[in-house]
Amino acid sequence: MNNYIETVTLPELFQPKLCKDLIRVGSNSDGGYLVSKNDVLNSNFLVSLGLGLDWSFEKEFRKLNNNALIHSYDGSTGFKYLRKNSKLRLKRFLLDPNISNFYNFFDRFIKLIDLSIFYKFNLLSNRIKHFESFVEFRPEEKPNFREMFGYQISTISFDELISKYHKNVYLSIDIEGGEYKILEKIIKNTDKISGLSIEFHFVNENLDTIQNFIEKINMNLIHLHINNFGPIINGIPKTIELSFTCSDVNNFTEPVTLPNKLDKKNDSEGYDYKLTFN
Repeated sequence: MNNYIETVTLPELFQPKLCKDLIRVGSNSDGGYLVSKNDVLNSNFLVSLGLGLDWSFEKEFRKLNNNALIHSYDGSTGFKYLRKNSKLRLKRFLLDPNISNFYNFFDRFIKLIDLSIFYKFNLLSNRIKHFESFVEFRPEEKPNFREMFGYQISTISFDELISKYHKNVYLSIDIEGGEYKILEKIIKNTDKISGLSIEFHFVNENLDTIQNFIEKINMNLIHLHINNFGPIINGIPKTIELSFTCSDVNNFTEPVTLPNKLDKKNDSEGYDYKLTFN
């Protein structure tokens, strides 16, 4: 049963247009997004910025469109990190063999195996790749990165990254606040993008910037979801997920009610939110 608190009201510009082929891609919790099925099927590439420990979106995207080339970028999560972290947790378990330490090691080891199966040992591995690089990130922002992660930090500019892909790119972005550095570059490359899912963080501090992005990007906003891992601050959610399409959806006039029936709470134990617009 959904547990709603007070209705959250956002500016009218955040009101999504009706999209009649919305589907859920990815997990039924944090990591899943509502997107246009047509965008998924017609994309030549899926480019994910920010992988974390959940690649369910990438796996399900591939099931829907196994012709698409799938590339993900994340400088803090990947084979190097998971190998090092698995070894660390194994050592901790061997030094103190209790059930908690075992499960901590087992969980991380399973993540490493799953990542390897999808990105390295997959029959389509030449089309599915993970790059352990940050996007538009300055090494001085994490001066202790090598000490913490055990390997040298790697970065790539958004311009260099997007130049690798010619057209029909589905772009998925969850980079913990780094999205604001690349918004103008996304706008400049809209002609390459077939669809876009982007998680905005610190929304309460950047509401005008996000509105400016919605106004300037030549795409239609088709879904908005509040990530309930973040709080509501002065009436504004701290974290929201937006989905855009390049398809024409302006002919649909029925009102959009949120949350959508396909929406799932990011935090299954947390509240859900009703949305209105003014």
